[in-house]
Amino acid sequence: MRDNVPLHDESVIDSHIAELDPAYQWLRGTSDADTRADAAAVIDIALSEQLALPPVPLPDDSVRWLRLALEQSEDRKCRRALLDHLGNWLPRIKTASRSAFLEGLPQLAPAAADLAGDGIEQVIEAVNRDPRLMVCICAFANTTREIVRSIAHVAVRADVSVMQRLVALFPYNRVEEDREAERLLGLLGSVPQALPVLLAIAAKNVSSACGTARSLRGKELSPDYLALFEDVVAATGTRTIDWCLRKLPELVKRNQAGPLVATAVQIAKQYGVLAAEAFLQGRTRAARSLMS
Repeated sequence: MRDNVPLHDESVIDSHIAELDPAYQWLRGTSDADTRADAAAVIDIALSEQLALPPVPLPDDSVRWLRLALEQSEDRKCRRALLDHLGNWLPRIKTASRSAFLEGLPQLAPAAADLAGDGIEQVIEAVNRDPRLMVCICAFANTTREIVRSIAHVAVRADVSVMQRLVALFPYNRVEEDREAERLLGLLGSVPQALPVLLAIAAKNVSSACGTARSLRGKELSPDYLALFEDVVAATGTRTIDWCLRKLPELVKRNQAGPLVATAVQIAKQYGVLAAEAFLQGRTRAARSLMS
């Protein structure tokens, strides 16, 4: 270097960068020091992995979260999904949901490759409906491909309170250790409308919830049926699941289910689960008279 050119001379720096990789042009127009530092870190990761940068510069408020997401995800496929698609995802996030989406992005990063495509469509739809759902979806980001996609599908329509119950019932360490919990979570996306009743069953027995989810798949499930199913489970536990699967649908169609379930619930409160089970199974003339 010439003695009269200081090491920090901007022209030297510009010349140096120009001789390296065109990726550094991604920093053009970014003047904020913190954003430049985050963008530079993004470039380091992209070049190290031989990945393309987003085709256009991202909004400044997203660059920090992209950096954190890339650092959280050590899988090259996930990093590529984030770099390739984040610029398309952001314009579709509602203003009220933007912070929640960006703050959740690093947690969701390990699942980015599994969600690219229709999975992220469901995440966006859910988060736009209620920002709090991002936390619920992210809680399962480190599980399996099937679970992540299943949870995203469920989140599109589930109440926030139900999703929060789901997260509380299945913390990561439980999913990691319990194969039945893993199976159930993977099944939820196939019967999203049944989530409340499946959680009510799972709180008592996860294996029973798995079996119920399999039995309900592909069936037309009315809100009335599911609500009554949940009432029965709340009153009698898992003992009457088979009755709910076999007998309750027909009773709902005949508009006989409401009074019958209400009576069973009352019996359970006053005389216990076994008496309520016997009533639903029609073991007495009094019970059969209501079912005829």
